[in-house]
Amino acid sequence: SDLFDGQGRLVAREQVRDDAHFGAIPRGLGADELRRRIGPPSETWGVARPPGVVWAYRYDVPGGDCRWFLVQVGPDQRVVDTGYGADPMCTVAE
Repeated sequence: SDLFDGQGRLVAREQVRDDAHFGAIPRGLGADELRRRIGPPSETWGVARPPGVVWAYRYDVPGGDCRWFLVQVGPDQRVVDTGYGADPMCTVAE
């Protein structure tokens, strides 16, 4: 996440795609605040039950694991649920 001053100059940068920041995303948080806290998702897709959209955040995990953080946003533009999953871009055929 970047922080800018009144003249639009970058004054600070913080890595917000990590377990600590993801763990601070509560159910009920608004989509605008979610985007402000951890930025735009890497990918999105719709789900039927419960209805909403999944926001997927790709990120580096210490130790080299390939995961992403998943947030379901409901029709009311609020966080319904969060979790982790394997990033399909990193799936290796065995």
